[in-house]
Amino acid sequence: MDLPCRHRRYFPRGGGVMETTIKGVRYRIGKLAAFDQLKIARKLAPTAILIGALSKAEAASSDTSMLTLLILSHLSDADSEQVMALCLAVVTRMEATGAAKIWSPGGLMFSDIEMMDMLRLTADTIVDNLGSFFLSALADLEAKTTEL
Repeated sequence: MDLPCRHRRYFPRGGGVMETTIKGVRYRIGKLAAFDQLKIARKLAPTAILIGALSKAEAASSDTSMLTLLILSHLSDADSEQVMALCLAVVTRMEATGAAKIWSPGGLMFSDIEMMDMLRLTADTIVDNLGSFFLSALADLEAKTTEL
């Protein structure tokens, strides 16, 4: 199976903006609002160990779609759809005419975005916005259990 090339670049703006390329299309991952981060963190907290693995896989530029699917499988349909909708709402696609949002409340704005692409963009958004939160929480937990 031929996996698409993924490149990441960070642009200095506030917390930084991540750019990724999937199947030759450039996307920018925006910053989630604090309350949206909280909503996602609450839904994903029971899967914190998997989020840590997702962050490590992302850092190694591994394919994260299956791991993201595994994380979302622990949620109800409504919760997984809410997480994906919140994540995809901050993603823009770089077009010749400028940046275009890929998600609206009615669904995806581009018919060529497939499930694997959605999962990768969701993973990129989670890792970029919440990865360090989950990794530091896991490190704190590990340090406390080592003390015991």
